[in-house]
Amino acid sequence: MGRKGSLYTNVNAAELKAAILREVDAANEHLTALRKAVAAATSAAQSLSVAEQRLIAKLKTDLDLAWANAHTTIDQLEFVLGHRAEHARDLLSQSQSNARETFDSLWVLVRSAPNRSRG
Repeated sequence: MGRKGSLYTNVNAAELKAAILREVDAANEHLTALRKAVAAATSAAQSLSVAEQRLIAKLKTDLDLAWANAHTTIDQLEFVLGHRAEHARDLLSQSQSNARETFDSLWVLVRSAPNRSRG
């Protein structure tokens, strides 16, 4: 939560686990919204509007930030625990795997020609 690389200081393992769950949940929410935006843009035969471009870019950025925050917090949890947090890493990995199809669709959308703005 917050800025990329922000550290949770003076917290215990339970608080770090809760923070990881919040970040992964946030990432999954951003992914769902991104998936819907990409699907809507793909189904429209026209080019993306500036507003659609900005929305998709914001959702992708928010998704990446939530994943980065989760990863940073997992690193902190592992430091506190003294061993790998496999379950937390699996949750993050699953969230990232679920995004592959959406990213493929987004890539096709971005590469489609002519993708001129329509205001």
